[in-house]
Amino acid sequence: MLQPDWEVRGASRPGITCPRPRGLFLRYIAVMSRRNFISALLSCVLWASHSPSVLASYEPIGMFIEPAPTGEIIDDSIVDYDRLIQHERRLLEARELEQRIGPYSSELAETWLELAHDAVDLGQGELASALFQKGLHNVRLNSGLTTDKQLTALTEWIAVLRRTQRQDALIQQLNYRYRITGYGAAPWDADRLTFALEYLDQQLAVLSVATWRREESQVIKFTNHLESLVDDACGGSNADDRACFELVKRRLHLLYLVSYAVQPIIEDSRLLPPHVQRDLNERTLSEEQLLSLHRNAYQTGVRVVEKGIDYLGTSNELELALADWRWFNGKTTQARKLYARLAHEQPVDFAVPVALPNGLVADYSKGSSGNKQKTATFSFDVTATGKVRKIVEEIDAGEQRSSSRLRRHLKRLKFRPVIDESGDRVTQRVTRTYVQTR
Repeated sequence: MLQPDWEVRGASRPGITCPRPRGLFLRYIAVMSRRNFISALLSCVLWASHSPSVLASYEPIGMFIEPAPTGEIIDDSIVDYDRLIQHERRLLEARELEQRIGPYSSELAETWLELAHDAVDLGQGELASALFQKGLHNVRLNSGLTTDKQLTALTEWIAVLRRTQRQDALIQQLNYRYRITGYGAAPWDADRLTFALEYLDQQLAVLSVATWRREESQVIKFTNHLESLVDDACGGSNADDRACFELVKRRLHLLYLVSYAVQPIIEDSRLLPPHVQRDLNERTLSEEQLLSLHRNAYQTGVRVVEKGIDYLGTSNELELALADWRWFNGKTTQARKLYARLAHEQPVDFAVPVALPNGLVADYSKGSSGNKQKTATFSFDVTATGKVRKIVEEIDAGEQRSSSRLRRHLKRLKFRPVIDESGDRVTQRVTRTYVQTR
């Protein structure tokens, strides 16, 4: 996806513009911009020599589109105006009490939290969020950081933030709750594991639409953390069946994201002339680690899932995840054997084509940075090899450019194939609506 034009920095004349470069080409331009005007102009020519259509094909398509919601959420609640007026009166009384006894009095904590709950019931999401924040601040000061009362209120506030789509505040509070409950460390009781999974799923959702360039160290840190959780849950001294099962799926999902996000960086560097590639060979340690993670992603995924299967015993869901991973990476011979057995045991999983990855994390919205999302409905064939062919748009997206982007991304998705009752992989035509996540 090409960005708006940008000015060549360091050029001796204003107004020289080039298409906004992606990836490692930024570094090349940075070097060239320190030279004379002619060099800067040549950098434009060099960039222009690469067709935009070719460059665009290297976008990480699996992170740019997703199936559109199948239904519309309609808020049909009826506002009780008498109760709303009473709530406003109680809120005024609470503020007057705060002025008399001070904002840090322990008497106010319960008042703010009760008002926050009422605001939720009345559909006042923004007000509820502010009241939860005041109540939690009071609880932290007077009752400590890890009390059950704080966790209950914090969890309720997180639910409000998720519903009101306040992504920055949501991520902050999920991170805070994850930290005060031990960073996902054992022992994994039901609540602690739920808190950990909600945090991890939100982080994975953020990574799925984030730009990984110049954020390599954060990705590596998150990868190492998730890997240590899997090691502890699937055979460590505090091993736990449910934690092992859920964490293995998150680790595998992260490897799917690695496949999508790192490949464009590699392809961008290959598009540059050889002498420029040599100039860019000096990578940071984090960049090298990320490239190493990409090179070893397939084997790592196999090892992680097999580790879970070894600890948990036979698990059709994990075996299906392993077969999908092999299929996604082109290891079709091994995948077909697993698919054949699993299709016989649970044919419902192979009745319709399934885009990969599937079913590894909670279905949290990725968000679109506040932009209006573009959707389009397509009919297409999913072949016996899981590829998309014969795409026909059924509903106009409203903007031809967005529609063509969705079509391009859709064409590059990989699907789990349909397997019929006789055990044969078959082509199936489907109609689905997709949304552009950014």
